Amino acid sequence: MRVLHTKHIIFDFDGTVVDSYHAVLLGVQTVLSELLDRPVLLDEVKRHYSPHLPELLQNFNIAYTDLALSQRLCRRWSELALEMEFDYVLFPGIVESISQLRLLGAAIYLWTARDRASTLKILDNFNLINLFTDFRCGDDTATKPSPDGIMAMVGHVPKQDVIVVGDSHMDILGAKNFGCRSIAALWCQGVDRQTVLRHAPDFLANTPLECLDIIRGAYV
Repeated sequence: MRVLHTKHIIFDFDGTVVDSYHAVLLGVQTVLSELLDRPVLLDEVKRHYSPHLPELLQNFNIAYTDLALSQRLCRRWSELALEMEFDYVLFPGIVESISQLRLLGAAIYLWTARDRASTLKILDNFNLINLFTDFRCGDDTATKPSPDGIMAMVGHVPKQDVIVVGDSHMDILGAKNFGCRSIAALWCQGVDRQTVLRHAPDFLANTPLECLDIIRGAYV
């Protein structure tokens, strides 16, 4: 039986495993409307959205000056993620791809900027928890692009045996900061393709099954 060379695959969550694009926009809209004390239109959120909180605040001319503000916004987002009934769906082919990688002997990990409580809720709703060997959330370690979450899961593994799959430039930067390869997941409608490509991922995948083919191409 052929064996995968890259045996440790780390997937981002939002925009890579689960299609939460509209849910995230609605949550950001609510948080920013409260923070700015004015209605923030959804089109405005789409134009200025960034998955990196400092960049997002900067895009709305909000001074990102203290940790307390960041923590307050993250707590509010976590509350909304648990309170609001968002419509999440899995991307076509993502479960099949992960399952195939597991059959080939890979360990699958989840690395997300989302808080642990809402991550567990979504994983439980889709019965996905058992697909992952381990996972790290935004409130477990320093957030992306810090490699701390990756290090906590696979810091003992040779870096050439690790690859990160994600739809954001934060995922690509996190992989580079750790020292492993990356695959840009370009199947989410909200992906900022130009920004992701500017950060030079090692591979590009337009569908989860194409991502599977890329990883399966690295055999020993």
